[in-house]
Amino acid sequence: MCVVKNLRKLGVDNKFVEFFGPGVLQLSISDRETIANMCPEYGAIIGYFAADDLLIQHLIKTGRKKEQVEFIKEYLKLVKLFRDYNNDENNNDEKMFTEIYELDLSTVLPCVSGPKRPIDKTVVSDLKQSFRECLTNKNGFNVNIIIVFINS
Repeated sequence: MCVVKNLRKLGVDNKFVEFFGPGVLQLSISDRETIANMCPEYGAIIGYFAADDLLIQHLIKTGRKKEQVEFIKEYLKLVKLFRDYNNDENNNDEKMFTEIYELDLSTVLPCVSGPKRPIDKTVVSDLKQSFRECLTNKNGFNVNIIIVFINS
């Protein structure tokens, strides 16, 4: 099952969704960006991961000045938007959420969606077979092939 399907099943339409808990440590910055950016697909107003040390490392690796990054980290801590996913005490903010759902990462499979509708998904491990089937299917299914000729 993919993240979008899980969240749509939970009914997160028109809600602010914050992801938290020890499983976040298994997600790269790119994974977090992708999941948060997919909020229209799962129906939420916003998908959000609080800043943590991995984000701070990312800021440093992408050329931010040390003083700037230290300022950002201190500010985020001050306004309680910084999370230590390694520390269970900081992950126990359940009282600030109106609803809490659990998403077990071991049940999530990488998949691609679309191209026309997010509900048209293909598990990545099935992509090769799905693509081959689309080549012989007049109307296609999950994959449309577009050829673009660029003339100079």
